[in-house]
Amino acid sequence: MEDQSNFWGSRMIDIPLYINSRFFDTFWPSLILILIFSVFGFITYQLWVWRDRSRREILNLMVRDKTIELAEDKQQLWNSYIKIESQNLEKNVLIQELNHRVKNNLQTISSLIGMQLMSIISDEARSALQETSRRIMAMSKVHEILYSSESISLIYSRNFFEVLTSFSLEIYDPNSSKIKFSANLIDIQLEVSTCIPLGMIITEAISNCMKHAFLRTENPAIQIDLNYAERLGWLSLSIKDNGCGIPDEFMKEKSGSMGMRLLQIFARQLEAQIHIENKEGTNIKLEFKINTHENSNR
Repeated sequence: MEDQSNFWGSRMIDIPLYINSRFFDTFWPSLILILIFSVFGFITYQLWVWRDRSRREILNLMVRDKTIELAEDKQQLWNSYIKIESQNLEKNVLIQELNHRVKNNLQTISSLIGMQLMSIISDEARSALQETSRRIMAMSKVHEILYSSESISLIYSRNFFEVLTSFSLEIYDPNSSKIKFSANLIDIQLEVSTCIPLGMIITEAISNCMKHAFLRTENPAIQIDLNYAERLGWLSLSIKDNGCGIPDEFMKEKSGSMGMRLLQIFARQLEAQIHIENKEGTNIKLEFKINTHENSNR
């Protein structure tokens, strides 16, 4: 019995010691490895978070600096735009004021000629001065249209022709309502440099009609057409009446007709080709080149 007790007692002691030994031999290394990996993972995660935060801060600083730079550039561009707009507005005002003063000066000259007419007895001299005064008034009207236009460099053809022809008819004949007037006009933008000689050609042609064409015409009529010519970039202007026609001796530029010489002079300013036909009245045809730009029908 004593031996058995010793046997079981010794076995009871050896077994737990064996188990504990095996347990600790396998648990602690695993635990240490787990702790090491946990600490390493935590440190890695913190480093990753810190690096990401640093990158975001750097990016935010770069974005902020770039935003400030773009805002400064935008402000500079806006200041430049305001300056250019102010300069353009000032230039437009100056050009319109210039046209306005030219118009007033021309009217003053016409008034002075009118005052001079009162002291002239010769009918021929009076007629010449009256014609000169009308031409000056026509130039004054052209400049009035220029400074009344929205643009300082381009004018719509339809409004320009309608205003100018109406003025020309009235200035040469207060009873111009007896004349049947018709127009077929395309509406495009014309340059000012084109409108000035073109306007003088129109007023001169209408002047010739009013003075000479309808002396023996029962139903006077004037037809004006402005269309595209067959050649690309060219316009065709036609001013036709049903009057008696122009005498052959006045068809040449070197004749005694001032009106014919002026038509030729203004046509050369436009670098235009001018043809005059006498067939059931007079038809003045003009073809001139326009600069290529955006035209708009209205």
